[in-house]
Amino acid sequence: MTYITRKQLIDRFGNTELEQLTDRLNRGQIDTAVLDEAIADAGATIDSYLQQAYSLPLAQALIDASPLKRICGDLVLFYLYSNGAPEHAEKNHDKAIAWLRDIASGKATLGEQDTQAVGGMRVTTSQGVSNHDWETY
Repeated sequence: MTYITRKQLIDRFGNTELEQLTDRLNRGQIDTAVLDEAIADAGATIDSYLQQAYSLPLAQALIDASPLKRICGDLVLFYLYSNGAPEHAEKNHDKAIAWLRDIASGKATLGEQDTQAVGGMRVTTSQGVSNHDWETY
């Protein structure tokens, strides 16, 4: 699932920074393949935590109303630093992972639009298997 787009990343971090982090062939532009890989990696990381508490994929309205775009952006930026991230990127990454852990454990929610958190308890549903012989019903 995509939590942030290329355009949103450019708006947030600027074309220059993303070009510097992705242009490994020195073409003078953002390498969209490198950027898309980092976006996919960040999305997979987010999904690995969210699946503990939510049915995926999430509704776009819930993504838009939550901090997930910012969290995903912080993860993407961290993943793009191949030679070690600067302190600010590392701190933002660590905060993002801590928040995702809180989501997975039920200590935090995705916000007011979170329809899966009810009365402080998280409701999880799944399809079960019945041992009842329904043919004789």
